[in-house]
Order: sequence, then C-alpha cells, then structure tokens
Amino acid sequence: MKEKSILDAAITFTILQLVLIVPQGVRDLVRWENRVLGGSYLTGILLIAIPVFVIVVRRYEFRLMGVTVEDWRKSVNNGFRGWLFFLAPQLVMGFFMQWGLRYQDYPMLAGILSIIVLAACILMSRGMFGSASDRRLLVVGLIMVFPFMVSLGWNGFSTRMLKEYIWNILVGGFAEEFFYRGYVQSSVNQEYQREWKIGKTSFGPGLIVSAILYGVSRGLRVMKPWSGIYDFAWGWSLYAFTLGIFYGLIREASGDILASGTANSMIDAIGEAFLRVVG
Repeated sequence: MKEKSILDAAITFTILQLVLIVPQGVRDLVRWENRVLGGSYLTGILLIAIPVFVIVVRRYEFRLMGVTVEDWRKSVNNGFRGWLFFLAPQLVMGFFMQWGLRYQDYPMLAGILSIIVLAACILMSRGMFGSASDRRLLVVGLIMVFPFMVSLGWNGFSTRMLKEYIWNILVGGFAEEFFYRGYVQSSVNQEYQREWKIGKTSFGPGLIVSAILYGVSRGLRVMKPWSGIYDFAWGWSLYAFTLGIFYGLIREASGDILASGTANSMIDAIGEAFLRVVG
C-alpha cells in the first residue's frame, strides 16, 4: 500500500504520545524522573523500544535506519560541525532567556529563532560535511567537559547539572535521533527515495515527516488531558520543526544518526549546562 511508511510513522508516533501524555501515572513518573534524575529515562526507553518493534516487524535493516558506527569518526566530526553552525541561534536564544523570554511562551520569538535555524540549515548544507579529523575529535571531547570546568570555577560542582547533562546526551540526543531521524525519516525515505536537494545534501519526504512529528511532539508537551488541559505550544512546535530539519539534514548528509545525535547532544547538553552555570 502506497504511503504505508507515513501511516506506520504516524501510528507509531501516536502510540508514543498517548503513552506519555494520557496516563496520569506515567506523567507523575516522568515528573519524578525530571526532578530526581535530571530527565525522563522512561521516555528514552519508549523512544527506542517502540520503533525497534516496528523495525523488526517490518523487517527493516537497522543499518538503513542509520544505526551504524562504520564511519564513526567522520560522523562525530560532522555532528561537531553541525553544532558550530547552530551556535548563532543558540546564542540568540540564550540572550533572550537571560531577559526571561522563552521561545516556548512567545510564538514571535520562536519565529525569529526558526528563521535563524533555517538560515543555518542553508549555510550548513552548502558544504559542511567532510573527512574525519582526529584533532577535531579531541576538540569535541574538550568542549564537552568545558562547562564542568567553568562550573567548578564559577560556583562549584553541580550534581543537578551532571544529571541533566547525561540525560541530554543519552535521551535528548541519541534516543530522540533513533526515533525521529532513524526510524521515521529513514523508513519514509526508503519508500519515497531522496530526490530533493539543498546545497550538496540530498533528502526526501522522510525529512519533512520526521520534522513535523518532532515539532508536534514539543507542542504536545503542555497538554494534560487528565487535568482538562488541551493546550498546544505553537511557538515551541514551530521552533522544533525547524530544528528537526536541521538534524535531518545532518543525518542525510552523514548517512547515520550518530552525526545528528552528536549535534543534538552537544546543542542540548552544552547549551543547558552553560545556562545553569550563569543562571
């Protein structure tokens, strides 16, 4: 059946959101995890377990889903380059947050950030991807520990920051990438191919579908059906959609989710760590 992959992705996404949003016990557990563990590992387990079930049932190859470390040095390098291109929107975001303005609450601010992210996508796709560099891998490692070095000198070691840092890497980075840029994006592209191009990067409808679902997932985070709250965070959703395009292009150019996972991890972990240090 044509459009089977999109239907599968939509159903899988819906199941994930229903499990996370509807049962009050799950929401209570997630809040407890956020408070005690720095993030919800149940969410991470579901982000991996549910698509793994679909991948096995549909007999997809994990390698074609981007789950491979064959060229991990190149992928980590490309993820690092992606992080560099994202510094501009992240600095703008940090500036506004210091004034108490969050894009989750202000759709206009989310729109401004989205335009900056899309500009970063265009610049990045014109030739950011290249060969591996062991020296750059060392730089990546130093950058990843830099927030903790600053924290020690600024206000001492923060256990809370460490917990959030680990969560942002394991779940916010790689578990999310497995679901959206791995399973969703790859399965749709297998059916429709990658016949579009931006700069030097070829992509297909899978990138758009995964970005839409990624954006919707953020918009749904404010919904609490068991409390009678059915709000949708449109600004958050818009920004996450463009962020999904950004990560999706990295996945397409590199051929695996290790690159987009590296970029995702560095953007979230380092960005939030610095906000906690200076906040």
